[in-house]
Amino acid sequence: QRSAASAAAAAALVAGEPFAPPAGVPLEVLRRIVIELVPHSAYSQVWTSEGTNARWKLSIWAADQLVSGFLRVTALRLSLGDYANKGFTDVRGGGNGGVGKRLILQVRDKRWAASAGDSATTEEFLRSVADHYCPPPVKF
Repeated sequence: QRSAASAAAAAALVAGEPFAPPAGVPLEVLRRIVIELVPHSAYSQVWTSEGTNARWKLSIWAADQLVSGFLRVTALRLSLGDYANKGFTDVRGGGNGGVGKRLILQVRDKRWAASAGDSATTEEFLRSVADHYCPPPVKF
């Protein structure tokens, strides 16, 4: 479900205007959060052409394990879609069986240490930033 803030952010993008910072995320927190493209290697199989009498062996894979961190959430990875492979095996990083190098969008807190009490708020801030700058599609 899209929030009003996500809808406003999407409208600003279409209009070519700069984004306002997400509501509820303090500026000092926003300064230490980065959005980056990173390699990803955890995928689960969605579909294969096995048993369909297709000419070629094909498979479709979806990104898996999208939350990372030890003792606290430090990064959220955003799936931008599924990946196609030639064959039935997962080639993880891409290569000649896949679509080349597989990258995924990540929202990450640059801090390397935080207190245990910070854990829940860090995840909330990461989700707020992800929802604000990368709102879900209106429809498919």
